[in-house]
Amino acid sequence: MKNEPNRTDATYSLRGQRSLLREVELSADLRKCEALIGYTERRIGELEVDKARQLKGSLSHDGMDRLVLSRTLEQLESENRIVVPYREQRDRIQAEIAKLAPSPAQAAERAHRQNYLAQLAADRLKKDELVEGALKGLRRLLQERAELTDKMLKAAEAADFTVDGDGLDARRFDELLAALPGELALSSEHWLEWFLGKGESLKTYVVRDKSLTVPETLGNPGVVHFGDRIELRQDQAPELLREDRPAGDPNQPWRHLPPSIMTVEDYEAMVRAAEKKGFSLQDFRSTEDLERDKKAKERFIKERFGEQL
Repeated sequence: MKNEPNRTDATYSLRGQRSLLREVELSADLRKCEALIGYTERRIGELEVDKARQLKGSLSHDGMDRLVLSRTLEQLESENRIVVPYREQRDRIQAEIAKLAPSPAQAAERAHRQNYLAQLAADRLKKDELVEGALKGLRRLLQERAELTDKMLKAAEAADFTVDGDGLDARRFDELLAALPGELALSSEHWLEWFLGKGESLKTYVVRDKSLTVPETLGNPGVVHFGDRIELRQDQAPELLREDRPAGDPNQPWRHLPPSIMTVEDYEAMVRAAEKKGFSLQDFRSTEDLERDKKAKERFIKERFGEQL
């Protein structure tokens, strides 16, 4: 290993991906619940105003006013009943979200386990290097065998010895040699750098999606949002940078999903362009996506129907 990762100063994530995704799910439920509570409470407030007004009217007018008041009271009672389970649900969700936050003791235990996992991963890299050394030795032996086979063929020819097909057993190890992988340790080292969240093989990108889930590492749970920075290996980025991923909409076959991430340079350019136009970053991104979709539709129509137009 060229540069063995230093694990003593590693920064580990406080929360895991499963916990954060559960919180995202609960938070969405909480927003819906609070919206229902807000609507119902506004309705209760309106009914309370109606009730106060109708109470005054019922004291000085006929039975019709009392009937209207009675209906208002019934609606008020109904709305008060409706809001109770919403509030109970809100309390349950808030309690579950609170439980997801680790206590100091749990955080310390998680860090201890993460450090142990990092140690195991680093120890495994040493085994990967030994495996690669063994493979190099095996390739060398197979090459030496092939050289001996060449000498046997020449010797057989000189001795007027007839060799039919693979009579000298030359190809016995051909499949084995073809199956041997190339350099393994370097790929393993790059993987370890990514897993520990540091290393020269990583490149920083900025999240373009509203939210994105990527594989978890020891330093990052992998639950990221627009504007967050993430470190990725070279082999991870291309799929997330693609601009030609089909959106899967049969009614709009030209539509493609926008890139999930962007380079730091592109993000900084977006910031400048948004500021110049007086847009928020989110609005500027939406404008870009609409323009991209418009151009994709125009290309699709031209390619599909250009000759008929």
